[in-house]
Amino acid sequence: MDSINVTTTAAVGSAMVGAGLSIVGTLAYLLGIRRGSTTPHRGSWLVWSAVALIAACAHAAAGGRWGLVVLVVQAASTVTVLGVAVRGGVGGVAAGNVVLLGVAGVGIIGWQLVDDPLVATCCVALADGAGLVAITPKIWREPDSETGTTYALAALSGLSAVVSVRSRDVALLLFPAYFCLGNAAIALLIGCRRRWRGRSRVRDLGVVPSVGAVHERCPVTVQP
Repeated sequence: MDSINVTTTAAVGSAMVGAGLSIVGTLAYLLGIRRGSTTPHRGSWLVWSAVALIAACAHAAAGGRWGLVVLVVQAASTVTVLGVAVRGGVGGVAAGNVVLLGVAGVGIIGWQLVDDPLVATCCVALADGAGLVAITPKIWREPDSETGTTYALAALSGLSAVVSVRSRDVALLLFPAYFCLGNAAIALLIGCRRRWRGRSRVRDLGVVPSVGAVHERCPVTVQP
């Protein structure tokens, strides 16, 4: 296992930062649910909870240390959101969610057969990524239904996990790197869609004349 020149202090600090970012992001998401501005999909969060737990176990089996701290906190945060989504979320377990859970399950079986946690890591990254793609239409239609801050902080948390790994081992780096890039893409999508919709609303308001302007153009004449 090739090591990367990152001091233990830096690895520990990065892990603590990543764990903290994950917790803050989860709190922001839960606050959004309570306010009614965020509507989590139960099926998606079920898949992400299973994926996060398997990813943490695979990381531990591959010899992860400080990066594992971040993944464990991410898994606990995801399961917490799932618990809240069961009561305050929307949707259920659709056929697509079952398929993604199956992909994650195949990863576990492959891991046991070949005794290589990288197999499970690849499968859970694929399942998690497919879950992100699945919610893209929802975000495109209703960007305000998701908490962009949570995904942005999750991306930074994933980056912190990458730094804290201190190894070039693909089995240890794959999921944190994917987690960073996947969540960054969703955060960017949410931000771009909100900005685009905001500009569209401004343009719509600009072409609609005000009540005063209508009266000026079409004055009302009162017959004596």
